Amino acid sequence: MKQVELHVHLDGSFDPSLLLSHLKETGHDCLPQETFCPWDQTTVPVRSAVEACENDEAFQSLCTCRGQRSLHSMLKCFTIFIPIVRGNLDLIERLAHDFVQRQALQNVIYTEVRYSPHLLAKEGDVSGTVRVDPIPVIDAVTRGLRRGEKEYGVKVNQIFCCIAWRPDWAKEVIELAHDRREDSPCAVVGVDVAAGEEHFDKVSLRFMMIMIVHVCNRINEILASWTSLTCNFFSIAIHPGRIPSFTRPSLRSFSSCTRTESKHHHPCWGGR
Repeated sequence: MKQVELHVHLDGSFDPSLLLSHLKETGHDCLPQETFCPWDQTTVPVRSAVEACENDEAFQSLCTCRGQRSLHSMLKCFTIFIPIVRGNLDLIERLAHDFVQRQALQNVIYTEVRYSPHLLAKEGDVSGTVRVDPIPVIDAVTRGLRRGEKEYGVKVNQIFCCIAWRPDWAKEVIELAHDRREDSPCAVVGVDVAAGEEHFDKVSLRFMMIMIVHVCNRINEILASWTSLTCNFFSIAIHPGRIPSFTRPSLRSFSSCTRTESKHHHPCWGGR
């Protein structure tokens, strides 16, 4: 049966075997000793955890959270393998191409694949402060996706992702999405905001939602500066089901210059 997937995480689809193969070829210098997790204020050991893996299966277990019904567990997996990829454009292109191949093998004829170009860029840490350049990442992903489309006969478009913990990235994400909306094949068809909700305790939830408000305010700055014709290239779906009331004024302000509809539970700029 032919299938369509409209929201697939590129980084969440990385093949652990490709990541491990890259580490075996290049060594562990790309891995930090530890990574700080702003969502729960913990520090995760990275290099020692990878070096302790005695075989491929152990590394795969470290990078996946199958059977663990916890978003924290999933996010901590990302802290392990994202540093392997971050800033490595050849590897990013290879992983994007591999993603298309695996979609084709699963008979997925159309995919909208979502990722944060800033997070995969050199120095693109959610707890960092250094300004990063996301454009080389976008170019690398696009090259990989386009090669995959050509080789496997499927269609893939892109969704760019804002990060709640880095509102300073949001404005550039929207600008880049706008610039690449007609850059076919593999154009950008949407933007969303990565965060989380019910898995946080009340204090952390409120802090995270404040960060989402900051992201939304940054996005509003650029949307308000565009003409209504330009803004209408983006349809905005606000998913407010579990969003606390104090965040809603910022979310509602999107409707002042865009087509907006209300859906499920998180801010998402929907594709075509």
